[in-house]
Amino acid sequence: MENIQETLIKLAKVYCAGEIEGDTDLYERGLNSLNSIELLVDIEEQFGLAFEGEELRIQNIKTLNGFRKLIEEKQGEITNGED
Repeated sequence: MENIQETLIKLAKVYCAGEIEGDTDLYERGLNSLNSIELLVDIEEQFGLAFEGEELRIQNIKTLNGFRKLIEEKQGEITNGED
């Protein structure tokens, strides 16, 4: 089974060019406003989550590490019964 980071890399490679690591700026690799929304939807569907409001600040979604942190936080809320 893939871990979160491996899944995120696979999803991001659809929209970004070149080597992608956790701290790679996805916008420097070709992500733009339209396909960033598509990537976000792909991530939400893959992990069964919904991001909203303040979670979507650029610093949270410009790197895979940012997305991973959001996913882990959301999964923690679900595990703890808060969602």
